[in-house]
Amino acid sequence: MSKYNRIYFLCGNARTFSQCFDSAYSHIIDKLFDNNTKTNTHVLFYLKCDDPGPKGQRGWNFTYSPINIEELENQILHFTKKYNNITFHTKVLLTNEISDDELFSQIKNRSLYVRFFSDDKKLLRALHYNYNIEQCGKIIKEIELKENLNFDYYIYIRPDLFFSGSCKHITNYAQDKIILENLKVSSIDHFAIIPKKYNYDFFFSRMNLFRTNNEHCFWRNEDIMRIFLDNCEIIHLFKYKIKRV
Repeated sequence: MSKYNRIYFLCGNARTFSQCFDSAYSHIIDKLFDNNTKTNTHVLFYLKCDDPGPKGQRGWNFTYSPINIEELENQILHFTKKYNNITFHTKVLLTNEISDDELFSQIKNRSLYVRFFSDDKKLLRALHYNYNIEQCGKIIKEIELKENLNFDYYIYIRPDLFFSGSCKHITNYAQDKIILENLKVSSIDHFAIIPKKYNYDFFFSRMNLFRTNNEHCFWRNEDIMRIFLDNCEIIHLFKYKIKRV
């Protein structure tokens, strides 16, 4: 029996999630640890039915239609029945849990976010992403209290990733580092394996930075994420792609 409790969390806009989760299960959830059971293996879906739309950057201007919430909930129900050896937790939202104005007001010093971040819309995308991660951290804390357990590992999976190659067993990765997939610098927000000791760093430190920073300049989300990269190992883990349609 596996000695590790683990929770996988798929967090963000649903987009092509329903076409991707089977691949995430077969290549990640079924491979990373031994002996998945309802006690030791949990999955959190934190998904939004709408989409922020094109980024306004060449090569990133993708448009997705809103997903019907009942359809998304039925898809999730299908997965919970199909993979009945693990425990699922779900939070489905029609749109962002917090308004743009409310989120923007949490920035302590707007002038410190420059270049790419000088565009309010681009900064807001980063804020919502990091806020989503923080909300998942809060939900997971509630799950730990409710289930009377502590997770040893937290595994983040972007919901629209389609996997065609499997990860290795957890024993093949550094036990004292956050493991990030890094096909290129801009992909460090795709997948992560987070040991318990870095729970706060991953879930809460980034939004805390926005709320308290009155000194350092940042120009893209990757730079925000680098505040915890000293505790990371960045490697090429497996094959996957972002499923766009």
